[in-house]
Amino acid sequence: GTYGTPKGQYKPWRDPYPVDDDYLSELFDVDYVSPQHRMLYALFEPERLLDQLRHFTVFETKQRGTVKLVARYQQYRAVQKALARINHRGSREARGGVVWHTQGSGKSLTMLFLGLKLRREKADPTLLLVTDRTALDKQIHATFERCDFPNPKRAEDIDDLRDKLSSHAGETITTLIQKFQLHEEEEGEFPVLSRDDNIYVMVDEAHRTQYKSLANNMRTALPNAYYVGFTGTPIEKKERDTRRTFGNYIDTYTIDQSLEDDTTVEILYQGRLADIHLEGANLDRIFDRVFAEYDEGEKAEIKKRYARAQDLAEAESRIKHVALDIIDHFENEIARPFKGMVVTTSKRAAIRYKKKLDQFNGPESRVVISQGHNDPEEVKEWAPSDSELSEYKDSFVDEDGDVELLIVCDMLLTGFDAPVAQAMYLDKPLKEHSLLQAIARVNRPYSEKNHGIIIDYYGVSDDLREALAMFSQEDVERAMVPLEDKLPELEASHRRAKSFFDDLSEMEACLQTLEPDDTRIEFQNAFRRFSKLMDIILPDPLANPYKEDLNRLSEIHARAKQRFRDDSMNLEGCGEKVREIIQDHLSSSGIEILNEEPVSVMDASEFDTKLDQLEDDEARASEMKHAVNYELNVRYDEDPVHFGSLQERVEELIEQYRQNRYSDKEIIEELRGVLDEIRSRDKMAHAKGLSNATELSFYHSLEDIIRNGERDIDEEQLIELTGKLIDSVEEQVDVVEWKKKNNIQQQIRMQVKIVLYGSGLDLTDEERDKLTNQVIELARTHYE
Repeated sequence: GTYGTPKGQYKPWRDPYPVDDDYLSELFDVDYVSPQHRMLYALFEPERLLDQLRHFTVFETKQRGTVKLVARYQQYRAVQKALARINHRGSREARGGVVWHTQGSGKSLTMLFLGLKLRREKADPTLLLVTDRTALDKQIHATFERCDFPNPKRAEDIDDLRDKLSSHAGETITTLIQKFQLHEEEEGEFPVLSRDDNIYVMVDEAHRTQYKSLANNMRTALPNAYYVGFTGTPIEKKERDTRRTFGNYIDTYTIDQSLEDDTTVEILYQGRLADIHLEGANLDRIFDRVFAEYDEGEKAEIKKRYARAQDLAEAESRIKHVALDIIDHFENEIARPFKGMVVTTSKRAAIRYKKKLDQFNGPESRVVISQGHNDPEEVKEWAPSDSELSEYKDSFVDEDGDVELLIVCDMLLTGFDAPVAQAMYLDKPLKEHSLLQAIARVNRPYSEKNHGIIIDYYGVSDDLREALAMFSQEDVERAMVPLEDKLPELEASHRRAKSFFDDLSEMEACLQTLEPDDTRIEFQNAFRRFSKLMDIILPDPLANPYKEDLNRLSEIHARAKQRFRDDSMNLEGCGEKVREIIQDHLSSSGIEILNEEPVSVMDASEFDTKLDQLEDDEARASEMKHAVNYELNVRYDEDPVHFGSLQERVEELIEQYRQNRYSDKEIIEELRGVLDEIRSRDKMAHAKGLSNATELSFYHSLEDIIRNGERDIDEEQLIELTGKLIDSVEEQVDVVEWKKKNNIQQQIRMQVKIVLYGSGLDLTDEERDKLTNQVIELARTHYE
C-alpha cells in the first residue's frame, strides 16, 4: 500500500520473483521465510526499490483528487516476465505470449507499468494498445492519460491509424482492432504499415479480438512487432487461437489466487423463480405459469405472439414477476451503499424492466442501452446520450449517488469497474467468456463487501458449467459458488466462534476467557469469520438457527471491546446486514458502546458507578486494570516522564497480582492510588507553584534529565527554568499551523537551546539535544 491507503486495502507481497524462498532464506540467514522477508526484499532491495519508483509508481488524477498507485506483486511479476519474453533470443513468435490475470485484479495498470518499462528500456519505442470496444479503448486511453503517461493518442479512424503507424515512430497509440480493415474500395491484402522492429503491441481481452481476419491484417501491417495479449478470462483447454496467435502464458493470476489476496471478492450464485427459467426448459410449461390468470382462448391468442424464448423473455407478464422479485431481493438483501445491475435479453426487455420497476416503486434505476439505426423509436427515446450515460455511470459508481440499479443489455458487461456493484440480476443467455466477464462486474472489493451475488432468472447454470468445463480446473476454481455451498462454512465458523466459551450465558466468565491478548485476537478473527458468513447467507432461512448465537457472541464481543479498551475489536469486515442486526440487538440490550469511547477514569463518579455494576471483585479488578492501562497509554504523550513511571508501576502491580501476591480487593486499592495520581495532576502542579498540568509536563522532562545527571539545582531554580522554556515555546506557537512549518520549529529549537545554554547547567550536548527534542514534542502535544 501507499501512505494513506486504508488498512483493509494493504495486501501482502507473496511472490519475490525472480528469486525464490531458498534464495531469501540464505540472504536473511533464516530457516523460515516470513511474509515480511518477502516484502523487504521485493520492495527494498536497492535495484528493486529504484525499479519500483521509476516504473511501478504512478499518480492518477481523478475528479476527487490525485491518487498514488503502486504495483502489486502479480503486476510487477507479469511486467518482468513479459520483458524477459520480449528480450528472449529465440524466434519472434516465441517472444510474445499471454498475460492472464483474472478480472478485477488491475490488468489496465499492468499494461501501463509495462508501457513505462518499455519506454525507459527501449529506444523510442512505438506502443500500440488494441481492444475491440469503444468503451474499453476510451478507458485504457483515459487510464494512461490520468496517470501522466507521455502523450497517449487515440486513432480516430482507419486512415489516422495508418498514418500514425507508418510515420510517427515512438508514439503511444490506442486503437480498436476494427480499424485494421480495408476501405470498401480497396482489394487484396492489407498494406504493410511499418517494418520497424521497435513496435510493441498490447492487446486487451486477447481471447476476443484475435480470432478473425482483422488480427491477420494487424500482423500483416506490423510484421516485425512484438505481441503481448492480456485477458481477464483463461485460455480454453483446447489451446486454440489465442495461444497460436500470441504464444503460451507469460504469467497467470487465477481467480483462486485473487480471492486469497482479497483483490477480488467471491461471487455467489442463486437461481430464483425457477418456474420461469427459460434456458433448457419447456416453453409451453413456462407459458402456462406466466399467463396462468388468462383463460384458454386468451392463452391461445397470446401464444401466437410468444412462440420463441426471446419473445417470452420480453413478455410483460413474465417481466412483472421478475421485477417484483428483484425489488424484494434488493430491498431485503442488498444493504446500502451497494448497488445492482439488471441484465436483460434485449433492449425492449430493458425498457420494460424499467417501467415495471418504476410502477412498483423499485430502487432508483436507469436504462443503459445503445441506439442503432434500425431500432424502433421507443428504443431511441430511452437510449442515453453520451452525457447522460456518463452521468448515470458516475451516479452509480458513487456510493452516495441516486442511481441504485443499472438496467443493461450488452453495454457495461465488460470493462465497467464499479466496486459498489454487489448484485447482478441476470435474465439473459450468456455463454463462455461473455458469461465469465459479465459476472465479474460484481467481484470488485469494497468496504464491508464480503461477496458479489448473481441472481439467475434465465437459468444459465448449465451454461456456466459448460463455460467452466472449457478451462483447466485450477484456472476457474471458485469462479462462482452456489449460495447453499456456503452453509458448511457457516456451520464450521459458528462452532469455532463458540469454542472459546463453556457457556455463552455466563458473561463475566466469557470476558475472563478473553483476558489474554492472543486469545482475544483469535476470538476476534473467529467472530468476524462467523459474522461475514452470516452476512452472506442472511436473510435466507438457512441462517436462522445461528441468529441467537450471533446476538450473544456480538454482546460478548462488544463488552470485551469495552472492558479491554481494545480498538481492534470492531465490526469491520462483518458486512452491513450483520452490523445492523448487531446494532439493533445491542441497543435493545442497553449496550450503546459500539461507536462510543469507554467510560473515562477521569470521571470518578461515572467510573465508580460502572465498577459498582460489575458482579464481583474479580470483574472490578479486571475493569480497573485495563481502564488504568488504557488511560496511561492515551495520555502518555502529555507527560512521558510521569506517565511512563506510572506505567512501570502498574506493570509491576499486575505482575504481582498474577503471582497472587495481591488479592482482588488489594489490587483494586493499589490501582485506585494510581488513578488518584492521574486525576490530581493540576493539584500537583499548583503544589509546586506551577499554573497547570501542562507546565508540570515540561517540569518533569527538565527534572528527569537534570536530576538523573546528579546535578545540584534547587526547586526554585528548576521552576524558574521551566517557566523560561515554556515562554520560549509560547512565543512561537501562536502562528497558524505552526506544526507544519519547519522554520517555526527551528526557531523553537534555537530558543530552547539559548535558554539551556544560559541556565548555567553543565549539560552534555547529548542531554541538551534530548531535552530540546522533548520540549518540541511536548509543544506539539499541548499547543495547537
